[in-house]
Amino acid sequence: MLVGAMGQMGYVPMPLTRLTVEAKAQISVGFVKTTLECYYPQTWPQTYLQLCFPKSVNTVISEVVIENLMRDQIYCTAIVPADEAQKGNYRPSQAYDPSGQLMGSDPSANDPELFLLPLPPGRAQPGDCFRVSLTTFEPLAFEEGSYVLRLPTELPANVIPQGYSHSTMVDVIVTINSGSPQPVKYDVRSGHAVTLGVEQPGTVTMSANKDAQMPNADVEVGYRVWGNDMFLALNVTPPRPPHPADPDPRGSFVLTVAPPAPEFTHPFPRSIIFVLDRSGSMSGEPMQFAKAALMFGLRSLTPSDTFTIAAFDHEQLWFTPGGQLLAATPDNVMAAEAWIRSSVDARGLTDIMGPLQTAMRVLSSLPQSQAGKPPSLPFIFLVTDGCVQDEKDICRVVEQQVRGLMEQQRLATLGQAPPGTPPPTGIPRICTFGIGPYCNHYFLKQLASYGRGAFDVAFRPHAIQAQMQKMLTAAQRPVLSDLTITLPGVEGAELYPYPLPDLFCGMPLVISGKYSGQWPSTGITLNGMLPGGAAWSSNPVLPAKDCDLPLDKVFIKSRLDLLTAQAWLAGNPPQMVNQIVDLSIATGVPCAHTRTVGFETKKADYEAMQAQQAKDGKRKTNYAKYAIGGAAGLVVLAGLGVGAAFVFGDLGASMANAGALGGGGGMMDAGGGCCDCGDGGCGDCGDCGDGCDGCDGCDGLDVGGCTIS
Repeated sequence: MLVGAMGQMGYVPMPLTRLTVEAKAQISVGFVKTTLECYYPQTWPQTYLQLCFPKSVNTVISEVVIENLMRDQIYCTAIVPADEAQKGNYRPSQAYDPSGQLMGSDPSANDPELFLLPLPPGRAQPGDCFRVSLTTFEPLAFEEGSYVLRLPTELPANVIPQGYSHSTMVDVIVTINSGSPQPVKYDVRSGHAVTLGVEQPGTVTMSANKDAQMPNADVEVGYRVWGNDMFLALNVTPPRPPHPADPDPRGSFVLTVAPPAPEFTHPFPRSIIFVLDRSGSMSGEPMQFAKAALMFGLRSLTPSDTFTIAAFDHEQLWFTPGGQLLAATPDNVMAAEAWIRSSVDARGLTDIMGPLQTAMRVLSSLPQSQAGKPPSLPFIFLVTDGCVQDEKDICRVVEQQVRGLMEQQRLATLGQAPPGTPPPTGIPRICTFGIGPYCNHYFLKQLASYGRGAFDVAFRPHAIQAQMQKMLTAAQRPVLSDLTITLPGVEGAELYPYPLPDLFCGMPLVISGKYSGQWPSTGITLNGMLPGGAAWSSNPVLPAKDCDLPLDKVFIKSRLDLLTAQAWLAGNPPQMVNQIVDLSIATGVPCAHTRTVGFETKKADYEAMQAQQAKDGKRKTNYAKYAIGGAAGLVVLAGLGVGAAFVFGDLGASMANAGALGGGGGMMDAGGGCCDCGDGGCGDCGDCGDGCDGCDGCDGLDVGGCTIS
């Protein structure tokens, strides 16, 4: 909501007169346009105004427009290349936290759960009225078998003017498009009464009833995914003619794989190694919550699982000698919990390579199967809050080991393994969890990608336990492993995620991609391995007849993240970075190589700018031409999550044992940053180690042939 700074009192919310929320749940992503109208009371003194919008860590703010309804004044946002913002000397925004304290331009001061947009000082007057439009999207939560869309519609009493009520001010319209030809099994979890609009297979539209009984609460709507069997749905959009506004006219596809409910599955036995960072920056609440989540993970093990634990700083501390795996008996679990409480304390620096290599070696030496028992699925759960200098080396080592194991499996399957070669072993799954703003997100995402696992991050200590438990719970019951997709006749395709992760009850699988040429009309299958070790293939999957889903946007964040991780590993070559920047700007999704700027303009100039974007594309738009004050009027925004200087990690902060936001951490002199970015940290280069020296992981995702794994 829009707020006004009131001296020492901090920010006081402006009165609202209308709140409209139009939301679309598209497969597994929620797209939301929030429009609110508010006014600047005549009795208030003239002061600074700022838009404060609470969000989740995963919320992407793609566009903001603030229109002054009393005067010819529009304040809006745009995405520009990071180097352009730097060369143009665009000044950083002077944002304030809700208490009225200046946050400054230091990215570490940004709040990843709060979007802040200050208006130019002195440009708003008492008596002004504003219309604020925010366009956002984020992955839907997956809870107990349903995708859940949450909309912030609860209004505090102090923003509702006299004569208004919550029910008269709020309009909510929700559309669910599951991408499936089946009827939508929806549920309004927040208790709001709704009126149904369009309802047909795969789609339903509803609006919240405006009556006195309308709850003043956030609207929550979910739709059921779990059933008694796996269900696959495929949506395809064909290639489009080239256009300046579309840097990639190739066709798009999304394959959704809904897992069966837990009662209809047979669990894989798992071999799990928990790898926990105990460096000095983890001291205090981060370590407390991480240890609690780890003990939750231990208690969630099944009798068929085996496990051990490694705690690391610059040394390794193992629960069992040499990483020996123990059966998950009640006695062993209790002993592990006691060991965590008594032996795992925050201290020292950070060395990820050592414990990760040990864990890979232990799990890679396990037999693929034993007589009378199904094969065990090997897992590594890595939890860290640090950035280390050899991250690229770690990625290359892990990738080489995974490729070697995959080759062993391939030769064994074909009966071509050399004489005397030991039987193939399982490929360790790697799930990574980052804590705080200083770990390298793209390093952890790349590790999880190589290991066909998942990545998550918690920026505050209080979020660590809940988010770690969510990841551990989601991975409790694997359904299919070693997935591949068969696309007969496709010349080349890009898959996201890649390699394909396993399918779990707690993580429905969304496979998205781009393709060239003709889409196959038959023969598309998903292939994998069942818990008992038997091969599984789906029946041929046919695309829906009509596809009006914005498939490019459904997976754009995953695509940008994966391309950014690849570019980081390759040393950020200009050609790869330019591809990422073009994609970010064209789709309106900020990334590590772009910046979101705010500027003031007038209605006629705003309309001219939109017309130019539609004709020539956003990349060619000169925003200084439309901004009041020219280039000097462009301001790089804070509050878009942790600053771009930290998405690649901050080695200096890690060496200094700087803790998570709001957490503890002992401090010691690190002696400067890791590179020559001029700010003591990694800055925008993201290059904490050596550049690419021709590793196999830098060749992109363009894969030909029939089967893509």
